[in-house]
Amino acid sequence: MKNSRVWMIALGVSALACSAAREPPLNRAADETEVAEAKDLSHAVAEMDAAIAGTQPHKYVSAGTRRPREYVDARWYFTSDDDINAWYALSHELEDEFDDICGDTFCEGDYGNYQSLGIRCSVEQRTGTVGACVWTFAASMDEIVATTGAVKIETQTWRCKLPVVRDTPVAEFVRALNTSSEGPLRARLPRTEASLYDGLVSCL
Repeated sequence: MKNSRVWMIALGVSALACSAAREPPLNRAADETEVAEAKDLSHAVAEMDAAIAGTQPHKYVSAGTRRPREYVDARWYFTSDDDINAWYALSHELEDEFDDICGDTFCEGDYGNYQSLGIRCSVEQRTGTVGACVWTFAASMDEIVATTGAVKIETQTWRCKLPVVRDTPVAEFVRALNTSSEGPLRARLPRTEASLYDGLVSCL
């Protein structure tokens, strides 16, 4: 209905313009009246066009529009057997290194039996870059009540965000940790001077 009204108004503007071209104005007042009416019709057409444009959905996306990011667990990002094996080997080696140093570092506090619950990293599917990495831990403190034989257990969990620079290519991240002579836990992370160990010190 709105499009029909715009079309009729546009025809009226065109008719006035043709009439003005064919016949000389009878007088100055009549000429000014026609010009004013034509301007009013032009404004009406413009307003209707704007109203219709505001109600019509956009059917096309600009070529410059950026695609939204989509992240997955690093475990599901890799597709080749070599990359999958390298990721799991790195995860297991990090957990083994943590177990080796825990007794002399983190496990000397109230909670003496820290257990790694796993490392998770998000990877952007299209670019292959890291969004964030988190290493989770659990620990408990046990006590035997001598008078009753009851076992009292207090538990604690930690979610340690690791100092991995956002948008680091995941392949670069894995390669840096797997090739370090200091081991993956203390290896310098790409694009920073920090290590995963540094992230744990500030968390646990």
